[in-house]
Amino acid sequence: MHNNTFTQNANMTLISLCLISGIFMWHTTGLLMAILSITFPLSACLLIMHIYSGWERSANLTNNEEAGE
Repeated sequence: MHNNTFTQNANMTLISLCLISGIFMWHTTGLLMAILSITFPLSACLLIMHIYSGWERSANLTNNEEAGE
């Protein structure tokens, strides 16, 4: 449970940072760069979270198997 809340908080922080940087980029370089600066970190963040959750799930399965034996 604690891990899940931490993950959600980290996601919200990263998303808000991406949006802030996107708005800043929009003012400095234009809309296209703003979209790119939001999209790339978000996709990277989602990919990392997906890999992490898969790794965590497999670790939990391994622990459960060891406990069963």
